[in-house]
Amino acid sequence: SCLLAPPQPFEDLRFEAGQPQPLQHTDLHFAISKAGRLCGLALHVELHVGKWSGEEPAEVSSAWAGSHWRNLLLLLGSEGGVLVNAGQEVHVRASAELAGPHPHYSFE
Repeated sequence: SCLLAPPQPFEDLRFEAGQPQPLQHTDLHFAISKAGRLCGLALHVELHVGKWSGEEPAEVSSAWAGSHWRNLLLLLGSEGGVLVNAGQEVHVRASAELAGPHPHYSFE
């Protein structure tokens, strides 16, 4: 696997709870598990249908081999990425603006 850290959710939409907040922020802390070159973030979608908690395995995930859902890759601005070592942390602030016809996401 080319993953340097385990995945984490940056958005958790619970439609049974009603309309989500129009502006959301999540601070993520990725613990690097092996040395490598960090070139960006990979985003995928998981769908939990009829489950009350995201703790159970997803019924559908765009990260699965053969999925027809696309994954997004957010490349870092530095050419060739950044060298990282096991034990380091990468901090990411994810923001979602859900107002309007299309959501807007940003990552710092």
